[in-house]
Amino acid sequence: MHRAVIFVDSKSRDLMGVALIAHHLEKRGIDCRLGPLGAWRACIGAWKPDFVLFNHLNAAHLAPFSRQCRDWGILVGVLPNEGVFYVEGTLGYNARKQYSDTHCDRVFCWNEVHRAALIENGFCTSPDHVVPVGVPRFDFYLQPWRKLFTKRIADTRRPVILVNANFPHAHFQELPPKVADNFFGQWKHINSIYADYRGAIQANYSGRLEFLKHLDALMEADKYYLIVRPHPRENLNFYLDWYATLSPERQKHVRLGMKEDIFELIANADLELSCENCTTTMEAWICGKPTVGLTFRKHPFFYTPEVGRLLPECDKPQDVVKMVDQALANPAQAEYGEARRRHMEKWLFKVDGHAAERVAIEIEKSISQRTNPTRIRLGFSDRRRGVKLRIARFLGEPCHVSPVLVLRRLLKGTRGKQTVRYRDYLKAIRPADERRARELIRSVESAD
Repeated sequence: MHRAVIFVDSKSRDLMGVALIAHHLEKRGIDCRLGPLGAWRACIGAWKPDFVLFNHLNAAHLAPFSRQCRDWGILVGVLPNEGVFYVEGTLGYNARKQYSDTHCDRVFCWNEVHRAALIENGFCTSPDHVVPVGVPRFDFYLQPWRKLFTKRIADTRRPVILVNANFPHAHFQELPPKVADNFFGQWKHINSIYADYRGAIQANYSGRLEFLKHLDALMEADKYYLIVRPHPRENLNFYLDWYATLSPERQKHVRLGMKEDIFELIANADLELSCENCTTTMEAWICGKPTVGLTFRKHPFFYTPEVGRLLPECDKPQDVVKMVDQALANPAQAEYGEARRRHMEKWLFKVDGHAAERVAIEIEKSISQRTNPTRIRLGFSDRRRGVKLRIARFLGEPCHVSPVLVLRRLLKGTRGKQTVRYRDYLKAIRPADERRARELIRSVESAD
């Protein structure tokens, strides 16, 4: 039996979409294993795959690994986590090899815009191997997969307002400057917007403070049920500390949406509030939900006028209640319908619930057409990593686990300062996460 391995970067964002690809692959007779991104090397020793699928190949360590996979006869593919490149320069950056000797056999991109740029830059072994597929994780907003998220998650008669925060860079304001320099240094050459990363950090930081004023206005109205969803890369302590300051009366009608899948939150909301540029805005449109956009500094790092024209925008906390009420009274927002449709056609290719299936079909095709047979010769380090991965899975942990990380998770969870290594550990998938995702997906077809 042929085997594919798909790496999952962030379980809260990517797991369900990847699990759906695995489901379609296994229906086609291809064994599919999911692993945390940190298992990029260990998977070879553990599973000896025919195909490995990454979310990017931009890191320095992945270039030689991609060539090693080529020599082993293992096909290398890329399915980006993000494929909407509003900011000038980001399309070019994400369409070219950061290391000239990087090897890639297949790219499954979100749209034709990205495909054209990838072909122009010769990113893949053949132009025919760059395929637009849409966004697999967005399949869950459409039937039959939407059935998984129809149960109401808030026991209330009030309108449920999902507020998607989007301040992933705000925490840099409170860290030593060298931390931001190291993080953004690799991108500042893209264009002047990225060179102004300190201005972007300040805008994101001040925007987050303004964001709380909008929440205060919504809570003061005392007629909504609010679910506040932090961005996956945000410092969760900020929101935990904020929530702890709320009175018990307010906490009855406000909670943090940190555990549910975003599909579940959007499907069960009556309205979605987004913060400037956020992919969740389009996700809400796919799901048929009205949206209102909160705007702050409108720094070009985060804000795009093209998106701003597609929804009502609120830049003053004193106006947010009025605008939310207007959107709830007019949930179809028909005046934006045609423009939104064209926008999603441009950036999401096809929104039809079959993106994951398209990826699976292309992987199956690439394996069947392969001319270079698998000839994996494992060294001691590859075998050792493979054994460690199997042991970690047996213990229910990701491969880059350590006793210190496990102890901290059990005692503190997400509280306190977090190192990059600890944050990577928290967002990594575990065998239980994978089992849950696969069982949910199988339950849909068994019900039919």
